Order: sequence, then structure tokens, then C-alpha cells
Amino acid sequence: MMDFNMFQEVVKDNILNSLPAEYKEASVSVHAVPKVNRTLHALTVMLPDRNKAPNIYLEEMYEHYQQNEDIQTTLAEVADAVVEATKEMSKVNPVLDADKIQDNVVLCLVNSTQNEELLKEVPNRSFQDLSVIYRWVVCVDQDGIRKRYRTHISVYFHDLSAYFL
Repeated sequence: MMDFNMFQEVVKDNILNSLPAEYKEASVSVHAVPKVNRTLHALTVMLPDRNKAPNIYLEEMYEHYQQNEDIQTTLAEVADAVVEATKEMSKVNPVLDADKIQDNVVLCLVNSTQNEELLKEVPNRSFQDLSVIYRWVVCVDQDGIRKRYRTHISVYFHDLSAYFL
């Protein structure tokens, strides 16, 4: 049985073989994604004609692999998740108007100690032993609320500061 690091490499190196023909020229990456209270590892399959792609978190897929010990079945599941998430992403129309972004920013309280890596990436303020972070509500639909972290880059790009938020 593969460990998680080997699993990530095998998925990255072989996922295109399990995807439909339209993905054959896609770029594939695996990267760490800071989340509240943890870091996840995401597979991103970017089609050449697109400027965004969903993250498929590999921890859950690794659990499936551990249960069935069949990498081909797991690769097929990952491929299905990539195709489905790509279709869903095309349905999301985020509010990209800079004047409206600040109307769609929500505050979240997180444990400062448990989120040191995340706090390096996003604007934040200390509040007792917690930190306030900002999340941008991208879409609200029947599937729930889709949010993104406000990063220092996006705050700069939209000429907003953590103080102003």
C-alpha cells in the first residue's frame, strides 16, 4: 500500500489517462492548501482554454484508496470528481465587480495557534486568542455557500485594506 506522498505523485502522474479526451492537454498540479485548522492537499487539473479549475482534495480520495487498495478504481473516482467539479465550476458566476466585492465579504474567527500557516496568507486581525479572517462569498445557491479566502494579493488588487474591510 502506498503512503500519502506516493499516492499524490501517482495521482498527479496518471490522472490524465483516466480523464476524457478533452483533458489530454490539461496541466496537472498538486499543492498544499491552507484551510482553517489544517492544511489539505489539492489536485488541480487546468484545461488549456480556462482560467480557473477546481481543487480536488486528495485526503478523502486517499481514504477510498486505503479501503479498496485499487489505484485504478481510485483514479477513476478522482477523474469523475474532476469532471463533475469542472462542470459545477462553470455554473458559478462570482461577483467580480470590485465595487460589490466588499458587500460579499464575511468575517470568520479562527484559532490563531492552529492556523499560523493560513494567517501568513490572508489579512487578519488579532482578537484575544483568536484571529479574524475575511472570506469572500462567491456564490450562494441550492448547494450552499461557496467562499474564498481574501488573500493579501486580492485585497491589494481590489484596493481594499484589512483595516477598511
